[in-house]
Amino acid sequence: MTQIKISSLATRAGAARRTEPASADRGRAALRRLAQACVLLMVIVIMASAWLRLAQPRPPCTHWPACRSATGPTAPVATPAGWLASAVVIDTTRAIHRVAATLVLPIVLALAVIAVAQRQRRRDAVGLALVLPGLAIALALLGIVTPGSRAPAVLLGNQLGGFLMLGFAWRLACRLGAAQPVSPSLARWAAAGAVLLVVQAALGALSGAGGNGSGIPVTTAVAHLGLALVTVPWLIAVGDAARRQGRGAEGGALVVLALTQAVLGLAAGLAAAQPVMVLAHNLVAALGLALLLGLGGRAPEGAYRVGAGDQMPGMPSDSDHTAPARTASAVASGGP
Repeated sequence: MTQIKISSLATRAGAARRTEPASADRGRAALRRLAQACVLLMVIVIMASAWLRLAQPRPPCTHWPACRSATGPTAPVATPAGWLASAVVIDTTRAIHRVAATLVLPIVLALAVIAVAQRQRRRDAVGLALVLPGLAIALALLGIVTPGSRAPAVLLGNQLGGFLMLGFAWRLACRLGAAQPVSPSLARWAAAGAVLLVVQAALGALSGAGGNGSGIPVTTAVAHLGLALVTVPWLIAVGDAARRQGRGAEGGALVVLALTQAVLGLAAGLAAAQPVMVLAHNLVAALGLALLLGLGGRAPEGAYRVGAGDQMPGMPSDSDHTAPARTASAVASGGP
């Protein structure tokens, strides 16, 4: 009788051990689907928000960046011509923005609850899942406190907050998927590229809000243009390295986005900052930041194996830091 009870308990314990991985996989899949939904919704929110902003009456920009000078002559305010600012399009865009922004908050809250409640928690996934609702609540409060404000600080908070939510949601989806981990050196370069792109986006947002009476100097627009000479090649190098490390789709997309961003920026400057071009420029920057954040961050211990050509140009191999330790060990043991 005792042996039967022991055998029954052992059987139950084995069944419990088998169901734990299945339960963890289901929780991981649910988290990934929620993160992907957040990515889609944030793309919609970023596009709709930029659309509504660009459709507002503003002085025309005939000579960029001189038109963004805070001390230049005052130009008459005009509403952008064409379908971009039509009443039907604006009402539809505002409704889409409201629905998407409303859906994001419960999704990121569910992300945080599921990530924390999981028995087998991943620290990086939990951290990202907790950051997302914090950003969503901050953006919601900013909209409540400053309704309809066109102040540069409010514009900057809304734009960068949306960019970061998109980027962190994409990063979480990558962490929960089966993406090939990249080398630590590439992760560092990708993180540095993300910082460059955030600064670039901030300068672009401020230069777009510039003009007579704004207090924003024309040097902001010039700095935005100058930093692009560093950011675009940086993104291309990161994308090429990611492609060689098994992240071909993301690496190729990053290269294409970097080149597209350069073309759009140049075209927008030459075409007097046409709203449609500025809108596309804004979206490409957000997608580029998401891809960089997806490549950045520390891979799980032992998940990445260093291979030939994996390091970034001009950077030592990720295995080179172990050479001094090996040499010291050989000397201590009397070996070569």
